[in-house]
Amino acid sequence: MTASSVTIVAIYYILTLRTNQRNLKTTLETRQAQFFIQFYQNGFGTVEGLKRWIEILHYEFKDYDEFEEKYGSENNPQACAERMQCWSFFDALGLYMKQGLVDRNFVYEYVSMYAIWMWMKFGEVMKRHREIYHSDVGVGLEYLYNELGKVREKDGRPLPSPTFDRYVKQK
Repeated sequence: MTASSVTIVAIYYILTLRTNQRNLKTTLETRQAQFFIQFYQNGFGTVEGLKRWIEILHYEFKDYDEFEEKYGSENNPQACAERMQCWSFFDALGLYMKQGLVDRNFVYEYVSMYAIWMWMKFGEVMKRHREIYHSDVGVGLEYLYNELGKVREKDGRPLPSPTFDRYVKQK
């Protein structure tokens, strides 16, 4: 084999490798978009999902004990099921983000307001629940909240809405 043949083979190999890398990147991006759209449409992107989120944001409680009394599984199984479904959406989304299955900037554009509000409203309840029951409730949502906060701070964006105080009292 001549030197020019080796050079041609090397160039062909490099070009093929670059093309394969671009194709893999495009395939991954397409899969991420499909995954997120399917995930969103099956949960939070529905009218029922939005209604559930709005109802949950209107929960009123002073502390964990009052929260459990009003919305816990023993006294209000319907409210418990609805909030758990909503929390699970954000929890799973945070865990998917942590695994690199969805991009944090992409998620920020779609659900930042909802996730940020959800954690700010219920984060202390979830933390207390973890202490009492040794569970991991809200771990993904907390991760999601922190990551979306980094995006918000990096871009210098304010909290998502002027109506925020109606749902979550600032500390």
